[in-house]
Amino acid sequence: MEFLFLNAGHFLDHLFMLIFATVAAVRLADEWGMSYAALIPYATPGFIAFGVGAIAAGWIADKWSREGMMAIFFIGIGASSIVTALADSPLEIALGLLAIGVFAAVLMLPRGAVISGYPTSQGYAARGRPPDLRSIRSRRRHRSRDRPGHRC
Repeated sequence: MEFLFLNAGHFLDHLFMLIFATVAAVRLADEWGMSYAALIPYATPGFIAFGVGAIAAGWIADKWSREGMMAIFFIGIGASSIVTALADSPLEIALGLLAIGVFAAVLMLPRGAVISGYPTSQGYAARGRPPDLRSIRSRRRHRSRDRPGHRC
């Protein structure tokens, strides 16, 4: 069930990040009498928050709870998308897109950790550094030996 929520969240993550920044900007260009180029800078803070926030969200998920981060994502992305949809000015759109970027970032790194099965006790934050290439290869080798029909 967790995997289903992760995939649905990943879909919503990219949908909300892109739909407001592109499709809504095309529609609002006509409605507000602004050019598309004039509306694009309002989406930039959301994309920056998405990139920078993902790093912090991954660290928090390692220290706290990946499932808790997923819950924060779904509640936050839902609320911020509603607020953005109700925006009446370019500044309100920018603030809404910033909130969408922050909450979209919450899911990205924890999602990868859950899918890969990387345990929290061995997480980046617990070890204080990212895994080196040898430990990744070693983990893959041990996992592949456990598969039925694998020959060493």
